[in-house]
Amino acid sequence: MSIDYLSYALDALDILKESIRLASGEHTGFYRVAAAQLRLLLCDTTRKHGKIVDISLLPRLLPKLSLPPVDYDAYIVSRADDILLVDWLKQKVVMDESSEVTIRQLIRLVCDQDGGAHVDYKPESILRRTSNYAQFILSIAEIVITSVETKLNSIRQ
Repeated sequence: MSIDYLSYALDALDILKESIRLASGEHTGFYRVAAAQLRLLLCDTTRKHGKIVDISLLPRLLPKLSLPPVDYDAYIVSRADDILLVDWLKQKVVMDESSEVTIRQLIRLVCDQDGGAHVDYKPESILRRTSNYAQFILSIAEIVITSVETKLNSIRQ
């Protein structure tokens, strides 16, 4: 049995686009759907034999994927050269005046605590101390769409 990872990845991009559109309108909670798709594409993991294994789609399809670095506030794409996905996910996002997280951590926090995939409400969570994390997720989604859509479509052809 062969799994069509490309089909899943292209579907995830379509869902991301629609989530951005909906979240930008009356359905603001769709940033959570965007976070879940970002997790599938960029930083999904499982445990096998006690070890954490990356099962995200884009590294399987585009093993040398590079993305444009983001400005410290995650809203502006830098003009610097693209960086490998593993390093891109380690970039810091400022959540409030005293807290920062990596892009990977932000995606996982929204998925694991804020309803992207699970609701595990934690009053002390960094998500409770800031109001801009939904916009960060949507900005990250736009960067991913812009950076990988053409690359994935070229695989299909």
